[in-house]
Amino acid sequence: MTRNWPLWSVFVGIGLALLSSQDETRQLGSVTSQTTARPIGLRVQLDRAEAVYVRGEQLRLTAESDRPAIIALWELAPDGKLARVLGDRTLSVAPDRPLRLSFLLDDVPGVCEIHVIATTQSTGGRSMVEADDSRPGSDKRQEVRLRYRVVSP
Repeated sequence: MTRNWPLWSVFVGIGLALLSSQDETRQLGSVTSQTTARPIGLRVQLDRAEAVYVRGEQLRLTAESDRPAIIALWELAPDGKLARVLGDRTLSVAPDRPLRLSFLLDDVPGVCEIHVIATTQSTGGRSMVEADDSRPGSDKRQEVRLRYRVVSP
């Protein structure tokens, strides 16, 4: 058995090299698939840098994207309630067609969040919150959150 030791060590070395090269290929493959995905490129901006609004004012936002997408807006109120801003309506946004929205702020004073969710596919009746996946690099769904403060008049 000691005479065959160099031969066994060669086989073990080749086997380990093959296993490690398969792991590297899997890792490189997943990185490639993440970097080759075309993200939606959703960008959302409020009408003011300070993001402080008086109760009863209009909040204006602009949404742009690098790809055509369907968007929905949700608001997280200071009391923790999550509600759709536009009811059941969804709107579309495209690279050459930015979306400009405004809505009345009747929230109680405090910090609020707007969640803008974009998807490149029809949701088939499901909520956009549940649509496909939201992993970083996903080309099917993207979410942008903006915080703003509502103050008393």
